[in-house]
Amino acid sequence: GWEGAAPPPLPASGAHREYRCPGEGAFGDGTDSCPPPSRDTDAAEALRRAIPLGSNLPDQLRKWTKPDRDTLRRGVAQVAVSARHTALLSLVQEESTSLADKRAAQAEVRALPEDAAELSDEALSSLLDTTPPLDWAELTRVYLPHRSPAECEARWSQVDDPRVRPYSSRALEREKISKAPSSGSRGAPSPPAPSPCTVS
Repeated sequence: GWEGAAPPPLPASGAHREYRCPGEGAFGDGTDSCPPPSRDTDAAEALRRAIPLGSNLPDQLRKWTKPDRDTLRRGVAQVAVSARHTALLSLVQEESTSLADKRAAQAEVRALPEDAAELSDEALSSLLDTTPPLDWAELTRVYLPHRSPAECEARWSQVDDPRVRPYSSRALEREKISKAPSSGSRGAPSPPAPSPCTVS
């Protein structure tokens, strides 16, 4: 630091002087210019070293990896299954519930999957329609602690929720395969034979 020391001399009037960090730069390669050292730049450099790269990026700029997307879907499915299970058990325990409704609720409880990741898109959509709004703060804390609740909610509601997608990814893939032209398939018409050449 430069505390207690004389500041570096200012460049001459009209002249341009470029300072370089010895052995370092903005990317640690020693090629980028930087301001002369001071208490402010020392503090900024210490802060930059203390914070891991990417941890302070805005939510919308942080890419979603496939493991993160799978974890988000599994977390949403598990929370939805747990919420539905709790609601059904409450319905069974209510005295005002008819016997038929109690039996139907018990059958639905038995039909709920043990592993929520096994739910299809259609089953997950139906389940989410019958459950209260998700607690994104709790879901993020349990399943994706390195991301923010707002980030997870935005990703799910805008991209991954099967209710906002016209088709599931598997259906789209099947559709692409079915529409792809097949080369050399059985029953395909053979190309016309070339017309014979006539020599005069």
